[in-house]
Amino acid sequence: MATTLTLEDVHALWESALRSGYWAECVAYPPDHNRVFWLGARPAGSPRLALRWLRSRAQDIAGQLDPTAAPQLEAWLLDTAAHQRALSALCQGEMVWRAVVDGEGIRYVFSARPVHTVALRGTC
Repeated sequence: MATTLTLEDVHALWESALRSGYWAECVAYPPDHNRVFWLGARPAGSPRLALRWLRSRAQDIAGQLDPTAAPQLEAWLLDTAAHQRALSALCQGEMVWRAVVDGEGIRYVFSARPVHTVALRGTC
């Protein structure tokens, strides 16, 4: 039997994931800095899940980058020591990020950070 979720149920699920967890996102900044392109974002319940999503998204994006940026991102994806340092930093409450720049000057930023929010009920 399929379960039907209301919009309120979905908001409650996302809100609980963000209340004490992690946020991972990928953003592209063109050289003119007049625009921002969101390439994806996701809440995560643990540092490991945040990095897993971030690395998965980076792997998807790496295949679409030009030959100057793709090797930078692929090297980061294969660097297990960098992954362990990022995991450790997230566990200590620090933000982690990696940026690569393609041949056109577009900067791709992959980041994860801890979030601790307070739910504001009945304010909207």
